[in-house]
Amino acid sequence: MDFHYFDYWQAPMGVFTFVILIVLINGLFHWLKVRSQQQTLREAIKSGVQIDPEALKAVAVSRNDDSPGGRVFVGLILVAVACALMFFGYQIGRADGDPEVFTIFQGIAAFPGLIGVVFLISAPFARRSGNRQD
Repeated sequence: MDFHYFDYWQAPMGVFTFVILIVLINGLFHWLKVRSQQQTLREAIKSGVQIDPEALKAVAVSRNDDSPGGRVFVGLILVAVACALMFFGYQIGRADGDPEVFTIFQGIAAFPGLIGVVFLISAPFARRSGNRQD
């Protein structure tokens, strides 16, 4: 495989920085959502509004990301990303004439693919909020 595509170190660093930025932005928005929910509850308590236990359970359940549907969704996305990486490697290998490219991309695609399969397998075993006894 010819590595002339990465003549400058900025090219791979840009790709990895982009992935890290996506994760950080997702974390930031999740934090803002939780903070907003907590501020709303604080303001309601300060103003003297009675908050029933059902509303508190609804807020707690909305923060729980351990739902079977969410796991299936994440698993399918990760498997699709793995398939896209393999297809991308196949196309680059075909255009470049280097059969090693596809093998390398298969190895790269194994990470999100196997994690996606684990999410799909674990989805039936995820807790359902309606079945919990609090």
